[in-house]
Amino acid sequence: MSDNINNEVPYETKFEDGTEITDYLAVGVAEGFESSDGKTDSIKAWSYICGKGLWKGLQGWFGRQVNEFITLGIFDQNGQIDWNVYDDFINQ
Repeated sequence: MSDNINNEVPYETKFEDGTEITDYLAVGVAEGFESSDGKTDSIKAWSYICGKGLWKGLQGWFGRQVNEFITLGIFDQNGQIDWNVYDDFINQ
């Protein structure tokens, strides 16, 4: 599911449709004021927010959400998604 096979960073950098994830789009998709069509775009946005450390300069809610994803094992502290854990989580 990841488009980052040859990428040097562990976090996601593209949405499902190939659009580059930017700081603005990541926050917009995470908060819901930017639409996304891909079923994994939301977690990719969160991966980006975590991996780039954006949550540190945003409201506390972002840090709590990132921490929750890490605690659940959905992604690690670098934003690298464990797609098996993610799939298990959304299919509960």
